[in-house]
Amino acid sequence: MEKWLDSSPKDHNKIENLKAKVKETNWARTSAAMSDWS
Repeated sequence: MEKWLDSSPKDHNKIENLKAKVKETNWARTSAAMSDWS
């Protein structure tokens, strides 16, 4: 985690975008699972 702090802003942006993508994917999966249960 700490090494991210030393990386360039561009790299940091990439990491943030990746995190956001993972969140969206997880949320989509969760929503799909919930609609399956209802």
